[in-house]
Amino acid sequence: MTSKGQFTLPSRLRAAMRLKPGDKLVFVEEGGGYRLEPQTATVADLRGIVRGHGDAVTSDQVAEWIEESRGARWTRSDAATRADGE
Repeated sequence: MTSKGQFTLPSRLRAAMRLKPGDKLVFVEEGGGYRLEPQTATVADLRGIVRGHGDAVTSDQVAEWIEESRGARWTRSDAATRADGE
């Protein structure tokens, strides 16, 4: 490890994890040790990626589109029921 806290991940591991230059990693505490995982993007991270490509979209619109794509299989009431433990 360097004085800046940086370290080199061997190419064999980078290939196995399908990492590319610029990818970020996180250490996850597990069972008295740590596991290294690629950091995945959150919805908040993706905001603004398509800025300037049409009208703004609200969270309610996104939720509606998700419901439509799931069809009869899943609704917001299903999610509420599952959250209540039923």
